[in-house]
This record gives sequence, C-alpha cells and structure tokens, in this order.
Amino acid sequence: MNIVIYGGTGYLGTALVSAFKNLYNISIISRKFRKNTNFKNTDILNLEKDRKKINKKINNANFIILANGPSSKDSKKKLFKYVSFLNEETKKILKYKKKKTKIIYFSSIHVYENYNKFKSLSKNLLNSRTHYAIRNIVCENLLIKRFNGSKKQVHIIRIGNVFGIQSNLKYYSKSMNRLAINQFCYKIINKQKISIKSNYLECRNYVSINDFINFIKVGFCERKLNFSTIINYASEKQFNMRQLVNVLRAQSKKLNLNPKIFFENKIKKSGINYYFDISEIKKFKIQPKMNFEHEIFSLLKKLKNLNK
Repeated sequence: MNIVIYGGTGYLGTALVSAFKNLYNISIISRKFRKNTNFKNTDILNLEKDRKKINKKINNANFIILANGPSSKDSKKKLFKYVSFLNEETKKILKYKKKKTKIIYFSSIHVYENYNKFKSLSKNLLNSRTHYAIRNIVCENLLIKRFNGSKKQVHIIRIGNVFGIQSNLKYYSKSMNRLAINQFCYKIINKQKISIKSNYLECRNYVSINDFINFIKVGFCERKLNFSTIINYASEKQFNMRQLVNVLRAQSKKLNLNPKIFFENKIKKSGINYYFDISEIKKFKIQPKMNFEHEIFSLLKKLKNLNK
C-alpha cells in the first residue's frame, strides 16, 4: 500500500510515519526536513524541488493524508498562505491521482461554535471567531467541492485535543509547546511552573495519539471502512481543568515529581457538559479506548527517559 503524507515532519505526521514506516510504502512531502527525526524506510520529497517525483507518488497513492496545516498559534499569520497552497496543490492532486485514491484531511473539533450540538452535525453552528477554525472550515469546503463528486473520495476528520508520544523519537521533546497536555508534562519533567488561565471547571476532550493512529490504521488502511465525508474523532469522556490537574499530580507522584501548578482564574463558573458524537467510528468497533491516567503516566515516563 502506498501512502503520501503532506506534513510528515509535524506532530501528527511524524506519529503516522513512525507507526506505518515498516508496514506500508510511505512518502513524506514537506517544505522542511528535521534532521533529528528518524525517517528510515520512507521517501522524503521537497515541495519545491521534487515536483515530478511528487506527481508520480500521487499517481500511485492509495491514500493521501493532509496533515500539514498551521497550528492554532500560526493560523492568523498563515491563514491565506495555507489556503492558497491547498487550493493549488489539490489541483495537482486531482490531475495526477488515480480514481480510487482516498484523500484524508485532519481538521479539528474547534470548527464548532457550540460543542454541545455534536449530536446533530447538520444543525451545528461553525466557529468563525478564530483564525484556526476559519482555516479548517475553508479548507474542508475546498476539499469537499474539489474531490467528492458522485463518489466519496474525501474524509474530513475533526479531531479532539490530541496528546501523547507515539514513539520515543527525540523530535517530540522539541514540539511539546504545541499541545496543552504535552506542554504540561514537559514542564513537569523540567520542573517548570505551570500557570493555567482557564477556569478550573472548564471542560476539554482529549484524544490519545495512540488511539488516533490506530483509528487511521484499522479504519482506513486495514479494513478500508466506508466512513462518511465528515467524521468526529473524540474520546467521549471529558475532563475539567481541576480533574486534569489532579491526574497530573497523581501520576507525577509515581515518578517522584512534584509539579508546580497554579490557576490564574479562580472564579467559579459552571462546567460545560460536552457531548461528542462518535457513533460512526463505534459501529466499526474501533471506539477510542483511552485510559487517561495510564496515558498521562506513560507520557511523563517517556519524557523523563528522553531527558536522561
């Protein structure tokens, strides 16, 4: 099986490459290449220098995964640049890909204005208040209009807040500041102060990177299940910030660590009860099975070993 990954040197892309490199023929397409990342058994192509090779890889691909969008932090300054890139690149993909190739785009649950309306996708309000949400909404629409036609060729995966290390690659220790839980664990290991601005009753949904990679592997690469165009991927179990901090402290204690965590906002507000509709992935028996406490402990332990 041939898989082309745009953004194979980013957080999700690197996790995919690490999990798939010995199972499938992986080709990474990127503007930059991090030399400290282990990419054995993969082809690494530069967007500007390797156009002919990229077109050939696209033509032979079974799956094309778009995992290269800017982060929430970078979306404001790179919004139009990325949309323009995706517009031009998908024209090339449409021209060179074979008919049965599937396109997978990694979007975010943050496209929703109100998470409580996850039960009915058709009635959800989309979030137009942040550049990150706008970028994902625009790109989703672009892909659906360009590829879907009469047959479903595009899958938009709206992902929850991902955390964890899929492998022990040293690359991850340098990308911790991109994701909340990873950042907290990184600071705990390095004995840095953690200051949380969110209200302590504010809820979040967290997705284990291991669960998510397994979902892609089982649902698309192995079983090739017939998912809808838009898929919600979440854990269905929410944690407020106070619960998260308690888990961090309890798991840190097992490693003889004493994290310094403080809340900046101590005003008590009612917590939000989120509902994430993951019925589609559950019916294929690949429901996320995350043990939150175990995943946190595993992340802390891996980061501690990387620091040795």
